[in-house]
Amino acid sequence: MKKKLFFVAVLIAGLSLCTIENAVAQRAAGTERGVEINGYRWATSNVGTPGTFAQNPEDTGMFFQWNRSAGWPASGPVTGWSNTYAHGTEWYAANDPCPNGWRVPTQAEFNSLRAAGTEWTVRNGVPGRTFGTYPNQIFLPAAGWRYNIDGSLQSAGATGDYWINQPTATQSAWGLFFNRASHSVGVPSSRAHGFPVRCIAR
Repeated sequence: MKKKLFFVAVLIAGLSLCTIENAVAQRAAGTERGVEINGYRWATSNVGTPGTFAQNPEDTGMFFQWNRSAGWPASGPVTGWSNTYAHGTEWYAANDPCPNGWRVPTQAEFNSLRAAGTEWTVRNGVPGRTFGTYPNQIFLPAAGWRYNIDGSLQSAGATGDYWINQPTATQSAWGLFFNRASHSVGVPSSRAHGFPVRCIAR
C-alpha cells in the first residue's frame, strides 16, 4: 500500500512539473495557453513587442502607456517619449497590446489573482512575485516603470507596476503595485507612465 501511495505521489508531482514545462514550451511555440488561477486564465509572461509575449516569465517585455499600443524598451533611455495622456473610459481593444485572444485585466481580475496567494521571490536572478499556488502559479517580474515626464526608468528590480484596463480620473488609471513588503490593487497612476502588461484570456 505504501509503495502504491508513493507511486501516485511521484506521478502527481511529475504531472505538475510537466504542466510548468508545457507552459514554457507553448510560449516558445507561440501557442500560449496560460495558467488557470481562481477561474481565470493568465499568460505566463509579459507582453513583448505589441501582439506578442516575452520569451521567458522573468523577462520584462516592453513598457506601455495606458490605452496606447506602442511599446517602449525595458532598459536604457528612450527618444520620442510623449508625456501626454490617452483619453478613454477603458483600454480600448484597438489599442490593446496583448496577442489575439488576450486582453489587459480588470481590477476585479487582479484582486482574484492576489487572493490566490503571493510571495516575493527571485527567479533566475530576477526579483518579483509569484501569484497562485504550485503548480498553478505565474511570476511577475519587478520591472519598475517609466516616468510620465521623460520616460526615464524607475525602481527596476524593486517594484512591480502593471496596468489595469480601468481609469480612475481624466489623467490617471488603476494599476497593480507590489514590492518586497507589500502588494495592492487599485493604485492610481498617471496614464502617461509606462508599465508592463500581463494579459488575461478573453
